[in-house]
Amino acid sequence: MLVVIEERRFKIEGRNPKTMSTYKNWLPHLDRFWQQNMLPRLADVVSSLSGMRCTFTGPFRRLSSLPSCRRCITGGVALLLLFVNLVSDASSNNLTSPPHASYDCEDISHYYSSLEGLKGTQFMEKMHSIISLHHSIPYNQVWDALGVLDAVDIEHPKDTPYVIEIYTQKAVPKVLAGKLEGWNREHLWPRSYGLITGPELTDLHNLHPSDVNVNSSRGNKYYGECLPSSTDCLSPANPEAAPDTATDKESWTPPTK
Repeated sequence: MLVVIEERRFKIEGRNPKTMSTYKNWLPHLDRFWQQNMLPRLADVVSSLSGMRCTFTGPFRRLSSLPSCRRCITGGVALLLLFVNLVSDASSNNLTSPPHASYDCEDISHYYSSLEGLKGTQFMEKMHSIISLHHSIPYNQVWDALGVLDAVDIEHPKDTPYVIEIYTQKAVPKVLAGKLEGWNREHLWPRSYGLITGPELTDLHNLHPSDVNVNSSRGNKYYGECLPSSTDCLSPANPEAAPDTATDKESWTPPTK
């Protein structure tokens, strides 16, 4: 049984019918909240349960080889926490259409002009003064920011209707932001490794547009190359990914461009 919720994929399967039927009782509730547009766009949680192994990516760490009784209890608590997390986040994210924000491109030569001629301590102090004026944006405004930062036409980013996806290297319409057939917000350093709330969640240096399916394939794997001893290295990492990508159970190799 598979339920896809925007950027999240929630999968339940296993060998123990009694245990699995308990877990599957959650699915109608998740579907009801989906139908009522109460679930947020969340980037990188893929939860899988089986009769002998419980694996959570996202806000949960991997749990494996647990005794049967503890596995059921831990899995049930984790499902409850996931459900609460989905509902609570929904109040701060607009599912149907991201709000639009305006972003202007900086003239870099003017932005750093006050550094000209400075050296040593004076240079460092002035640089700190310049960059200390940064501000963070709400997570639901990241869509529009990426529409500028990752636009196909870097000379006229606001006028071009396309963005470049990081893993496919393909141009996709900006209007498909957050849609199942479109793109979502990929954290290069995965959300599940500590990016819960605050400025670190919306750090635009760490965010890029990504194809929804390819993003799910990456999950929260660390960037790296397939080990020489790996027998399950897949290249490209996803049928939609760029040819020079690769993945195995532990790592994900992004495009070189």
